[in-house]
Amino acid sequence: MTASTAAEPAPRRAVVSFWCEQGLSSHAAEQLVRRLEESGRRYSLEQLSAKVQRLQRVLPDVDLAAMVDRDTELLEVDPGLAIRNMVVLVSCFPGKDMALLLARQPRLLREPELQARCDRTLAQLTRLHPSRDPRVVAWYIGEYPELLYRMDYYPHVRLLDELPIEIQNMFVVNGQGIGGLHKYYKQRRSTAYTSSTDSDVEAGF
Repeated sequence: MTASTAAEPAPRRAVVSFWCEQGLSSHAAEQLVRRLEESGRRYSLEQLSAKVQRLQRVLPDVDLAAMVDRDTELLEVDPGLAIRNMVVLVSCFPGKDMALLLARQPRLLREPELQARCDRTLAQLTRLHPSRDPRVVAWYIGEYPELLYRMDYYPHVRLLDELPIEIQNMFVVNGQGIGGLHKYYKQRRSTAYTSSTDSDVEAGF
């Protein structure tokens, strides 16, 4: 087998089988291969295997097939960038399960300016959240990493209440609504009650 032959795209059925072996269902594998083909990404099995192994060295504890199914561009991610971004995520969201966080938002691995994005979103939501505490807000962003992208659409929002209800609901517990969240922190300030951020997180605020 020559080098040129090895680089030829594999038959569609073989590529579907490859992704099934990685853990995807037949239907999911078919859909993934179709999206890859539509984007012009046609690989040999050797190329696919090398790309998956490269990602596995960076992310040994994640379901890579599921992540690629959500974001096909991961196959082209630079390993150095992926490692740097993992360091950023650990620093910004200490204690969070990185495998779960990345499974929810795979494109964070290939975000070219991740530190700036994290800083910007954290500052924006700290300004809006009634706690005004970046540690409390960081906990929520770690739970809902899609906020790192969704908040791009709301640069001029002045109150948490002005965000879409779906985003508001990310910050409330026990069905209390945003009003309950404001009341909680208003009471804390009025009584000069102080507690650790860990207590806030455990309480769900």
